[in-house]
Amino acid sequence: MDDSKSTAAAVEQVFDRLRTASERFAHAAEEQVRQLEERTKAAADRADARAERLIETLDREVRIQIADLRRDIEQLMHRVTEMAPVRRPAAKKAPAKKAAAKKAAAKKAAPAKKAAPAKKAPTKKAPAKKAPAKKAAPAKKAPAKKAPAKKQPVKRA
Repeated sequence: MDDSKSTAAAVEQVFDRLRTASERFAHAAEEQVRQLEERTKAAADRADARAERLIETLDREVRIQIADLRRDIEQLMHRVTEMAPVRRPAAKKAPAKKAAAKKAAAKKAAPAKKAAPAKKAPTKKAPAKKAPAKKAAPAKKAPAKKAPAKKQPVKRA
């Protein structure tokens, strides 16, 4: 029986060692999982911070480029307005004045025509003329051709 007690004690000792080794192994595995989670979280945080900085940098650069583009457009508009002739609304009233002047001239000339002797009417009547067709709305004028602008280097701040 001594042998069976010693084998039972030896088996019990082996189980104790296995249990402690298993506990140490589980504890080490848990520690490695915890460290891996910390490293993963730290890497994700760094990636988020980098992405945020990149977005801020891109936003700033796009805003600068938009401001430069707006300034360039304003300069071009200023140049175009300096080059283009100034159109005034009074210019449209001028044809009406000319029409009134023509009517007045026609009235003055009308009495002179009546004073002239009447001619004999031709024996054969000329065919009746058709009324002229109504004119459609006046056609839009094509914009005047402009001289090509000189290329100037773009100034960046």
